[in-house]
Amino acid sequence: VLIVFKLVRRIANNRGVQIHHVFAPMLAPLPIIGTFAVKSHLASVCAVLERLAAANVPLNEALRDCAALHVPGGLRRALLRAQARVEQGQALGDALRPERAFPRSFVTMLALGEASGKLDEAARHLRAMYEQQVISNIRMTLDIAGPIGVLGLGAVALAVYGGIFAALVSISDAFLNSM
Repeated sequence: VLIVFKLVRRIANNRGVQIHHVFAPMLAPLPIIGTFAVKSHLASVCAVLERLAAANVPLNEALRDCAALHVPGGLRRALLRAQARVEQGQALGDALRPERAFPRSFVTMLALGEASGKLDEAARHLRAMYEQQVISNIRMTLDIAGPIGVLGLGAVALAVYGGIFAALVSISDAFLNSM
């Protein structure tokens, strides 16, 4: 455990390697943590879209820049396919809709933002919503983890004390049998 802890600290101190880039692919398949990662990646995409839309960057270039983020491969490929559709003349909502990587609310909100000319505000709202969901889900998970940790420690203590008690019983039984 100590070696793993030192390895993690060394990786974290390296400026070129960010810790979440190392551990996120390993933790993504887990049911609870995977949803954190998905929402966090969507929030990152929204943050980039927000800034680029505010700077009047063309939508196809903005989608290409979003695909260049450190996001999972499926999301990257979905963004690149959407970029190709936008380059063919489709609206953003129509380009994102066939992709399963994006929730309906994400697609609908960005489509409404593009139609109203306020894509940056729609992306800002989505980013804030996903960040808030990640924070509340982490808090909820930590609230659940406390009692589960206490139960786990109780089970370990029960096993240790049970082993000690079993050893004492066998010693006393051997002592009584030798008399």
